[in-house]
Amino acid sequence: MKTDKFFDATYQLIIGTGLIVLSIITLLGRKWLYINLVNVFLVAVFFLSVKDIINYFRGNKKNKNISFTRSIISILFCVIFSLFKDIPLSILPILFGAFLVMNSIIHMINFAILLENNDNGKLTEFFLTLLYLIGGFSSILAPLKYLEAILVIIGIYLMLLGINYIKDFISTLLPNHIKDKVRRRIRISLPTVLAAIIPYAVLREINYLIDKENMDKEFIYEEKNNEEKPDIEVLVHTSNYGFNRLGHCDIIYDGKVISYGAYDKKSRKYHDLIADGVVFTAPKDKYI
Repeated sequence: MKTDKFFDATYQLIIGTGLIVLSIITLLGRKWLYINLVNVFLVAVFFLSVKDIINYFRGNKKNKNISFTRSIISILFCVIFSLFKDIPLSILPILFGAFLVMNSIIHMINFAILLENNDNGKLTEFFLTLLYLIGGFSSILAPLKYLEAILVIIGIYLMLLGINYIKDFISTLLPNHIKDKVRRRIRISLPTVLAAIIPYAVLREINYLIDKENMDKEFIYEEKNNEEKPDIEVLVHTSNYGFNRLGHCDIIYDGKVISYGAYDKKSRKYHDLIADGVVFTAPKDKYI
């Protein structure tokens, strides 16, 4: 247990420190740093592609890691991006704008649900929808105009995320009786888009590890037995298909599963994206 605690604390400290350093570099360098990073990336891709082509003609044509077509396309992109520098510089603001537009769609769906049920919070969701929509399309339509502002936002976000990891590092080292007194009030999480794909990414990794035919090394695992039963357990479901990739969580308490989800088929809309929420309980063993 102490070893796990040490590794957790070390991981949190390294990630937190790295994010804070990256944040400071981003805030200080901003557009100048971004332009130079893009240039370095293009140069690196160009020379790696040239190297792959040379290896291809030197007799490594059977090597699956070397794709002649891919290398040619990469070189063409590098040349085009070097001639039209606004294109690569616009990629980050456009992606940021797309992220804002996706958030506006989420708030728009929330607004539609609240409006249909005549619940409180409609006005807030409506203004958030407009805010994200205007910000997103402004960034997409005029990417270079808002590049400096976007880099500042990204830098501040990385700083907050890094501080959050440092807080986790301190919390890991603190005794439990002190943790109970110091409650966490603010939590900075990953962007929703990235957090949503974590269950699917973990599923793919697990499937790779347990697929013996495709494994290049033995799957090593450690079985831990703990006689002390936890008060609460969490089940995480995910799948390779459809919206199930985003995952679903259930809570197990006192031997019963408590689940909340869109289980009412008659109320489902928009390709099962929206439905009335239903809560049900079931015995843990039978449910699993």
